Amino acid sequence: MAKRRKKNSKKTEDIKSSGFWRGVGAVTLIIAGIVLFFGSFINAPIPRGFWDGSWDLLGIATIVAPILLVYLGALKFLSEDGQIPLAKMAGSIGLIVSFASLLQTTGGQGGSLGRVVGDVLVSAMGKFLASLVFFVLTVFAAFFTFKIDPKILLKLIGLFRRQPAEGEEDLASLKSKLSPFQLNEGVPVVHHSAGRMSSLRNTAEKLAPDQNHAALTTTSDPDWQFPPLSLLSDKQDKADAGDVTGNAEIIKGTYGNFNIDVAVEGANV
Repeated sequence: MAKRRKKNSKKTEDIKSSGFWRGVGAVTLIIAGIVLFFGSFINAPIPRGFWDGSWDLLGIATIVAPILLVYLGALKFLSEDGQIPLAKMAGSIGLIVSFASLLQTTGGQGGSLGRVVGDVLVSAMGKFLASLVFFVLTVFAAFFTFKIDPKILLKLIGLFRRQPAEGEEDLASLKSKLSPFQLNEGVPVVHHSAGRMSSLRNTAEKLAPDQNHAALTTTSDPDWQFPPLSLLSDKQDKADAGDVTGNAEIIKGTYGNFNIDVAVEGANV
């Protein structure tokens, strides 16, 4: 029993010590990223030497190195097993290598690492195509490493598009939203067939020459009586509103002659 307790206690101590050293490794990565960042503008020996060495290796891509070091250190520190995920490590390495190679092929500022990788692809594919390949690899490596949704590119492009101001909607889209003409019938209505549209010019009825144009008059008759009420009909006839649709089209056409767009949605009878 004593031997088993000693073995279990030894395993517990090994786990605690391994977790401690993993935590030390995470803090070391974070501190290295901070020192490398300040080495760009501090003349102290260690930060400046660290920055100069990284510049010789990566060129302008050194500006990305502090971010990656702090990011990997945070991942190592926050992970349950105290280790950096392999996918994140591979993505970070791919990002820094592709970015340095891109800078080397476009401007010759990729450091020794960019020269080794970039020159190989340039000799095989040409400068332009090699630069395009490294650009695509850099973008997707950044997306993969930092878990960025590629759809964010579409949102960024949408920010530069001019949004229509309030009330500045396209006329065609407004017309498409208009509902068709409706006749709201509150009483029985006589429906006319759609006739041919015509103007109102010369539509008055003309009288023939042989017709009597004199005003209708009556002479006084002492035996005249009011007509009886029996002549009135109790039957309700349908309301005759005429060609409502045609009249609506005439109204629209009239306004259209003055370049005024109107919409006649319906009529109540």
